[in-house]
Amino acid sequence: MPKLLCPDQLQTRAELSMEILNKWDQDPEAFLQRIVTGDETWLYQYDPEDKAQSKQWLPRGGSGPVKAKVDQSRAKVMATVFWDAQGILLVDFLEGQRMITSAYYESVLRKLEKALAENSPGRLHQRVLLHRKNAPAHSSHQTGAVLQSVSMGTH
Repeated sequence: MPKLLCPDQLQTRAELSMEILNKWDQDPEAFLQRIVTGDETWLYQYDPEDKAQSKQWLPRGGSGPVKAKVDQSRAKVMATVFWDAQGILLVDFLEGQRMITSAYYESVLRKLEKALAENSPGRLHQRVLLHRKNAPAHSSHQTGAVLQSVSMGTH
């Protein structure tokens, strides 16, 4: 079910949209270079047998063994990935947990800050525009404070 926005939220969204359009109009290429996108995904481990491994000699007219269908392994890990126009900036794996918490996300943002400083010295002075989901861990007050301290705006 769609979430209805109150008038203040609609106004804020309209103002942010206009701010983004104005930045685009000033210098589209520079604007795109400031955008960093992040997302989380589950990675599953598969151990399929490839075609070369499954080859075998059969008697004429004989049929090969019945093979089990390859299913997802029970081994999985959550990966948080950040990228920009040049490529991947950071990949972080969530170990031992099953969900993204504010504390974890804040630690990943600090790692992203280091990655940006190492890969693009001076880039944080331009204020990176971080595009992310609106998950609770991404939008908490603590996360907002970290974003302000590491010079990343959010859109």
